[in-house]
Amino acid sequence: MWPRDRAVDVGAKAQILAEVRALAASGKAIVYVSSSMPELLEVADRVAVMRAGTLGEARDVSAWSEASLLAEAVGT
Repeated sequence: MWPRDRAVDVGAKAQILAEVRALAASGKAIVYVSSSMPELLEVADRVAVMRAGTLGEARDVSAWSEASLLAEAVGT
């Protein structure tokens, strides 16, 4: 989700995430953009980080932690 989703209540957010999971389970490809690292790690199978206009390599979600996502995003 994007920072604009801050107005989305917890129940609606859970419903949105359930729908995203259902679409993915049915074989649909999902491009999910979020600044919430815990949310990304919960919902994604693979994660790629875009920094300074360059998209990094997509890796299995198990290869990431919140700390490694942040380090990749800021370039450290």
